[in-house]
Amino acid sequence: MKSKIFNSILLAALLFLIANYQETAAAASAPKAAPNAADSLLQQTTPDAVVRGLYQVHTPDKSILGSKTRQPLDRFFDKNLADLIWHDLTSHTGEVGVLDFDPFYNAQDFEIKNLVVGGAKMSGAKATVPVTFNNFKRKNSLTYSLIKQNGKWKISDVRYSATDTLLGYFKDDAKN
Repeated sequence: MKSKIFNSILLAALLFLIANYQETAAAASAPKAAPNAADSLLQQTTPDAVVRGLYQVHTPDKSILGSKTRQPLDRFFDKNLADLIWHDLTSHTGEVGVLDFDPFYNAQDFEIKNLVVGGAKMSGAKATVPVTFNNFKRKNSLTYSLIKQNGKWKISDVRYSATDTLLGYFKDDAKN
């Protein structure tokens, strides 16, 4: 009797392993899209992962602000800030708009070293993420504000100092 129970358990375990192996083999042979480091970070659920993803695709050598589509903006920014940035980039032909500097390095010229994206401080559907770096040997600190929009963390503002923010620059420009 004990050997029949043992044989039944062994057979069930063997069938389970075979079925699991077939599913694993099928999944392994399925075609996969080429991984994109920034997309991988964006799929993570943390606000600091979004900011890290931004700095992976927006480097001193390659700006997301020069894109011919707004898709890179929509990946990282909430609708309000993406709309403001896109409007500024596309409506000022022949003149400089609000973005007469790189808003992610707070400078027109830069030599970035020691960039560090800090941990997020979260409060419900809002978060802040500190970023520090050296630009021409001068220490800089920015604070990113993020909100959860449609289940994803999106950048809603960038703070440069106690009084200066990216949204503030857009609001000041709208008054003029």
